[in-house]
Amino acid sequence: MRALILAGGYATRLRPLSCTRPKALFPVAGKPMLEWLLDGLSAQGIEAAVLAVNYLEDRIKLRFGSRHGDMKIKYSKEPHPLGTAGPIKYAKGLLEGHGPFLVLNGDIMNELSVADMLEFHMGRRASATVALHEVEDVSRFGAVELGEGMRIRRFVEKPRPGQEPSRLINAGMYILEPEVFDLIPDGRKVSLEREIFPKLAEAGRLFGYRYDGLWLDIGKFEDYVRANRAYLERISSNPKRYRLHPLTPPPNASIKPPSFVSDEAEIGEGASVGPYASIGDGSILAMRAEVRESILFEGVEVGEGSVIEASIIGEGCRIGRGVRIGPGCVLGDMVQVNDGVTISEGVVVCHFKEIDANVTGPVNVF
Repeated sequence: MRALILAGGYATRLRPLSCTRPKALFPVAGKPMLEWLLDGLSAQGIEAAVLAVNYLEDRIKLRFGSRHGDMKIKYSKEPHPLGTAGPIKYAKGLLEGHGPFLVLNGDIMNELSVADMLEFHMGRRASATVALHEVEDVSRFGAVELGEGMRIRRFVEKPRPGQEPSRLINAGMYILEPEVFDLIPDGRKVSLEREIFPKLAEAGRLFGYRYDGLWLDIGKFEDYVRANRAYLERISSNPKRYRLHPLTPPPNASIKPPSFVSDEAEIGEGASVGPYASIGDGSILAMRAEVRESILFEGVEVGEGSVIEASIIGEGCRIGRGVRIGPGCVLGDMVQVNDGVTISEGVVVCHFKEIDANVTGPVNVF
């Protein structure tokens, strides 16, 4: 079986961090989110993954190349944005000839059992099977109305409270038969949800598979932080499974679980990391620096006595001595924060900026 991962989006709600990297390469508990997805597919015997790419695709190709473990990786670059169905049709030549195939949104963190979903799909002789996940608030996503035997009747986009047909939503994971290619027009932007699924539902060929496992939709910074917390808890509870090799802290320093610290990071004496902190490759925390409930990308330097709380710090940032950052702040790549500065309460700083005075948010600094 082959899998198509949709990883070509611009991730505008995650700017400025997505200005310099595709969302697929955002680190989650020390690994790019796309790597977590590929790990899961490879472990389940998927023989090849096709990555539908567009925005900053060279960075994805450089990171993953042509193989991930025993799984081959192929790339399908859209000539222009093709929506959610267009990339499926565009990748037809890489997917057809192998029976039904899996489609995943690249910004959905999950632990889907492909074998269980495939068994459900084959048992109903479906043309398409959509993974459905129950959420408290369906207004952000859209709810599904089901008939007998988990046959999907329709999707209701962003229903008002009390008007939703269920609390089950489209989870962004599908198994499709090759016949679906014929329903997707060539050369234009096509919506899988609005144009293709209604046709299949009308024909009685669209089914819903209930998925109750881990499901995290990383569309906003709050979602990204939530995903990092969830995966930190997983790797801390089962370090052998996730191959976690925690750094041994120096004297008087502490790493409070659940946290991830790269083996290639440096932690100074008296520094404190965690809980719920993720420290990327090549990052340096000086003496008595504190980082908690935060994500530091690669190559971040944090000066002596500085404190970062509940914030996201982009690659290559330089944080001076005695700095205070957070809660809820986001710094783009290569930001310089000078000694003694305080940045607090939801400040978002564009990449390559220098901050030499206190900033209190919520505010965007361009």
